[in-house]
Amino acid sequence: MLFDGYEKIDNGRWENAYIASPKVYNNDYGEVFGAFALTEEVDTIFPIDPRKSILLDEKKISDWKMAMVSTSKAEVLFAGDYNRIMDLLKEYIVENKDEHVLIRGLSLSEIEGIITKY
Repeated sequence: MLFDGYEKIDNGRWENAYIASPKVYNNDYGEVFGAFALTEEVDTIFPIDPRKSILLDEKKISDWKMAMVSTSKAEVLFAGDYNRIMDLLKEYIVENKDEHVLIRGLSLSEIEGIITKY
């Protein structure tokens, strides 16, 4: 599994974390893709692999993106491949369970660091 070895227990954070809500869009070619947002300083729960768990009209969505949003700058800083960004977020995982991970809230500089590594 992608996040084996990263399980860190931090009781109470799951209950207070934002559950990332998927949005579905069409690209310029009419193809469907899904997207999540990681927001500055917000503990967020994400699915490990949304391709396995999220359906649209009973069909799996194969293309997933993640947007990185700054509240201090009030803008979307970056958007890229979901799995690639999740891989870069491994060190910020508080805990994983039931096919989901809890990512602690990142500072603006931490988000900018992830973008640089992308």
